[in-house]
This record gives sequence, structure tokens and C-alpha cells, in this order.
Amino acid sequence: MCGTIDLYYALTNKEEAKGILPNLRFVKETNRRDLHDYIMWHNINHLTKFLSKKYEDAYTPVLKVNNRENDNDLIWKKCLKMIPDFLQIPLSSLYLRYNIDPRDKIRVEEMADIIRDTYVKSFRQNAWMDEITKNNSIYKVHDMKFKIGYPQYILDPTEVDKDYEGKMEELPSHICYNQPSMGKRNRAYLFGAIGSIISYFISHSFNHPNREFKRNGVWESWLSNKSLEESFKELQNCYRDQYSKYWINDQQVDGIETIDANIADNSGIFMALQALKNRRDMNNVRYTSNSNITEDQLFFLAYAQARCSNETVTPPPTSPYKYRVNGVVSNLKEFSDAFSCSRGDPMNPPKKCTYWDF
Repeated sequence: MCGTIDLYYALTNKEEAKGILPNLRFVKETNRRDLHDYIMWHNINHLTKFLSKKYEDAYTPVLKVNNRENDNDLIWKKCLKMIPDFLQIPLSSLYLRYNIDPRDKIRVEEMADIIRDTYVKSFRQNAWMDEITKNNSIYKVHDMKFKIGYPQYILDPTEVDKDYEGKMEELPSHICYNQPSMGKRNRAYLFGAIGSIISYFISHSFNHPNREFKRNGVWESWLSNKSLEESFKELQNCYRDQYSKYWINDQQVDGIETIDANIADNSGIFMALQALKNRRDMNNVRYTSNSNITEDQLFFLAYAQARCSNETVTPPPTSPYKYRVNGVVSNLKEFSDAFSCSRGDPMNPPKKCTYWDF
């Protein structure tokens, strides 16, 4: 039981406690004073770093029990480590003002909108969807609100100061990123490396468990009826069977446990590629390069490079990175065409799994 819930959250959240605590045996068998001390300790534990050396030394045995060591850094080093935790917004503001091209955020927002429109176009053409399901899908993707990069106010020192006066309504998280300026990158590279990730997260809203929700978080499947549920599962089974055939380091990939992430990976690159094609047709701009790499080849190379990893075994819910690349691109005719893979080659299997129509 304790491995499946956040115990501290359960103990400190009134509504959560009502549903969980009465069913925990140890709660019934532990006296109230011990439970009280447990909760209080978790509330003050993170404050020990601010106490004097006497208290720090007294805390050392506790750290050893938890297989941790005391931080023997000098005071100034400790303070430096605390800055990201306590001054996240000002630190991020400084980083963004001096290291990020504001035009990059606009480029990614435009890319996200193009990918969103690509999903809508695909929904309208999907043969296995009826009109109700198509409309549910279109409404759902249209209602998505993209929060990309950072909120605009963070570039204004005056607005950042307001954050510490309690006047800001929303705090961003994980807003710093370290990428070369996108203005120096070809559009195929951007759609392959970044567009596929945006598309990946859009796709997740149509997989389990998010597929149980329609627009605005309404708890109702976006699929219209049981027959569509069966069609949906049949499409999923193709990916289940594909990834179950993969092995790495004498370990078989779990095609069932990884199915949602595998579908999102495949949908992500597929929709990003279609979006690139739409952009190409819309602007009627020909791709030019000083190398012998075609635009489609660059797209796939960027996709693979963005997922480069030394990890050989990745536990569910995702597949090992090798198959998050090779398993995905082998489902795309555009890949086999771009690199002249013969039919029946490992990267161009006769049977290809697909989720969306174009």
C-alpha cells in the first residue's frame, strides 16, 4: 500500500485522508502522538540546513540511516546551491534575458499551432472515426492551452519583483532551457527535434488514461461508442505486437506496459512530419542545403539526435531509446523512402503500425 500512495500527502490532505487513512493498518495500530511527530518532522526536516553546526552534526546519524552523507561544503557553497530552490524566478529571469533569443519562443508557439492544425486535419480524414468522435477530437485539441518556454512577464524585472509581493497568480516551473538559437536551425531540424516532442504530448491526451476525458476535463471518453473502442484497441494491438518482438540485453521489451508511450512516440513523429509537409506546401519554399542531406533525412536525423542516450534498458512506461527511434521510424514510409530502405529490411518491415490517417 505504501508503495502506491504518497503517505505524507495522505496524512496532510484532509480529503485524501478521509479515503485512505482508515484503511491503513499501521494508522490504526500507531498512537496519535507518533503520527503527530511524523507529520511535524516532515514539515521541519527541510529546514535543518538553516541551523547551526551543532544541529547539523546532530543530524548526521539520521542521514547515515538513510544512506546519505552530510554536506560538508563551505557556507557560501551551500547558499549557492539554495538559490535555484528559493530564487527560482529571479534566477530564471536573469538566465533568459542573457541567454535566450525571444524569437525562439515565438517560433515554437507557431510550430505548436501548425501541429495542432495537423491533428485537426487528420481527425477529419480518419476512416475509423465516426463524426461524433471526430468532433470530440477536434474540440479537445482546440481547447488545449500551450505553455511554452516561459511566461512573458519573467523578462520584466518589475513584474518579477511583484512575484515576491504575492501579486502574481501563476508560478512557472522548469522554464529554463539550453538550446542553440533556433534561428540558426533549418525548419526540418526544428520539426524533427522539437515539433515531434510537442506532438508527442498532444498525442498523450488521446491515450490511456487521458482518453477517458473529453474537452475541458469532462470525464467521458472521446470515443463515441463500443465499436469505436474495439477499433481503437485493434490499432493499439499493432503496436503491442511490434514492440513485444524487441529485445535488448537479453531482456524483452514489454509491449503492453509501454504501449501508451509507444503510440505517443509514433504519433509524435508522424504528426510532426505531416506538419512539416503542410508548412512546406503552405509557403511553397524549396529546401536548400550545402550538404547532400535531403530535408526529410534532416528531419529524421534531428529526431534521432534529440533522443540520443547511453541508456540501454529503460523500464516501462517507455521503451528503450533504441526502439523509441528505430521502432518508430520503421513505421514510416517516408523514412524508408528518404534512406532507400528495401522492403523487408529491418527498418522497412512489410507491416507498419499507424494511428492516424493522411
